[in-house]
Amino acid sequence: MDVVVSRYNENLKWIINTDMPYFNIKIYNKGKDSVKNEYRKIPNQGRDGETILRYIIENYYNLPPYVLFLQGNPFEHSKVTINSIYNYLYMYAGQFKGSIQSFESDIHSEEVNGNLKEYCMHLFGHAPSHVDFSPGIQYIISRELIKNVPLTTFQKLRQMLINADSDDENTYINFVPDKINIHVFERIFPMIFFHPIVV
Repeated sequence: MDVVVSRYNENLKWIINTDMPYFNIKIYNKGKDSVKNEYRKIPNQGRDGETILRYIIENYYNLPPYVLFLQGNPFEHSKVTINSIYNYLYMYAGQFKGSIQSFESDIHSEEVNGNLKEYCMHLFGHAPSHVDFSPGIQYIISRELIKNVPLTTFQKLRQMLINADSDDENTYINFVPDKINIHVFERIFPMIFFHPIVV
């Protein structure tokens, strides 16, 4: 299983001081080069959403059975702990039967309205009453579920994130068909795997 870490300038000591090296850790670094772990330097664009989509696009035809996506500091916007990360890493081998799973402590539910509703309508042709999502887009996802989504969908969403880079990152941008703010993307991410994109 791959563990994909989206890093900006976070301290990755939590990886060095744990059993994480026993897994196939892929660190994508968009910040300073002061990282003791092996990493790949990539352009600072699109935030962590772009990193996730970049990984999926580049590995689409050679994915491991499961992928765990984490932020450089997975604890900052999350109640996740090292122990719960371990549980997810180990349960995929025998106990994990789902296709996408967030950490239990991280299930957030939000009413769908405003720009979020507009994006749902634009991308999926409908909008649910609410969305359940994980802050920081931290999930374990199966290869089968990822491969059920066309590669072109991930490519389109990645470009939308890159296009929105010049917008205010701390607010929802006004609905623009070829852009998507990282906070909107964070909320619709689970929908991508169960609702085909219609545009």
